Amino acid sequence: MFAGGLVIRNGLGKGGKRFFLEAATIMSGMMAAYAVFQSLTGVSPYTTWATNPGACNPGTFFAFWFLISLGRDLSSSRSKGSPLKTALWWGFAFVGNLVGFLQFSSALSLLAYVVVGVVLIIYRISMLFFQRVQMIKKFRFALGIGVAVSLVTCSIIFLLPQSPIIPKVMGVTNAESFEQMIASRNFRMNAAFKIWEGVPWTG
Repeated sequence: MFAGGLVIRNGLGKGGKRFFLEAATIMSGMMAAYAVFQSLTGVSPYTTWATNPGACNPGTFFAFWFLISLGRDLSSSRSKGSPLKTALWWGFAFVGNLVGFLQFSSALSLLAYVVVGVVLIIYRISMLFFQRVQMIKKFRFALGIGVAVSLVTCSIIFLLPQSPIIPKVMGVTNAESFEQMIASRNFRMNAAFKIWEGVPWTG
């Protein structure tokens, strides 16, 4: 992974890096859409990942690429085939990753990522006004974000009553969730320190 990061960092130009990030966010959204479909149809282990997410859950992966997708540069959409790329971005990089992280995140990480996501969405929309992009593109991008988030929310509430997202959202107010998270974090931290003390060079 580190070697791959160095290759991308030093071996690709600005256009190549942008293409890599766009392709990665779209591929991640496709994986999210597949995983969500599998979980809603009762396929194991996707259903378990959705209803009982662990400390390391797929939602974190999809949340990362969703946040990366918010940095899409509108001024780069001038190349041939950009309508298809835009459709793939909205369908998978934005909506796919959004649904994926909502479906597979734990209640507390869901709360944290929603807060971070809202802040970044507000920041991204506000930054559009400082970019040298046509006003119609700025308006469509801001409107598209609002419509996509609204459609995902309404679909979860009204069309997918069996979705585990609503119970997880309701569970955020449960004090036991915080106690379990703190206990789990303390356990892993103590175990990590013991490993490090036992094998300081490779632990």
